[in-house]
Amino acid sequence: MESLRHSIRHVKFLDCENVFNPIEASKRAAAIEYAIRDVVVPAIELEKQGHEIIRLNIGDPLAYEGLQTPSHMIEAYKSALDSQDNGYGPSYGISPLRRAIASAEKKKGWKCSEDDVYVTHGVTEALQIIFAAFLEPGDTVLAPGPHYPPYMAYPQMYGAKTIEYKLNSQDGWKIDINDIRSKMDDSVRLLVLINPNNPTGNVPTKQEIDDFNFH
Repeated sequence: MESLRHSIRHVKFLDCENVFNPIEASKRAAAIEYAIRDVVVPAIELEKQGHEIIRLNIGDPLAYEGLQTPSHMIEAYKSALDSQDNGYGPSYGISPLRRAIASAEKKKGWKCSEDDVYVTHGVTEALQIIFAAFLEPGDTVLAPGPHYPPYMAYPQMYGAKTIEYKLNSQDGWKIDINDIRSKMDDSVRLLVLINPNNPTGNVPTKQEIDDFNFH
């Protein structure tokens, strides 16, 4: 035990840069493309040089005036903290929330129960879970172009790839169903429909959604 304490005392004074070799990122991680974050490092360097940077790469509505957190949400957070109701919850989400989500979806005409709802910490975590669960190396994801970058980045993590299908910029960014059909093959594992679309804001019609029901 005394020998261990002696070693720890000496480790505190080691120059880590000279003792440890740098650990390189995996080839898988290095190959991942993430459009939103890829511009961050160059932007930081330009800021250091005195350039003014207007950031359009991150969508963070609450960072701007006029889009405040709703008061009822703030009160709910405070209440949870005051009552110590802020520990780990079920990995699939608490039942009252899942029931409320299922009820809201039923009103839209979807057949949905509490058991059909899985709550995540935002869409990015949801995408990671979905892609990890369904994709194999060599699989293809068809996603609208343009789209939220994780639809491109996460499939790469699992050895898959994303191919964009067209949105018609001259007609309200409507979905080009014929382009989707032309890109369907045996490698396509997932077909992505974003509604409303991010970043175009297009809301597909019921007919467009029905056309997604490929057989």
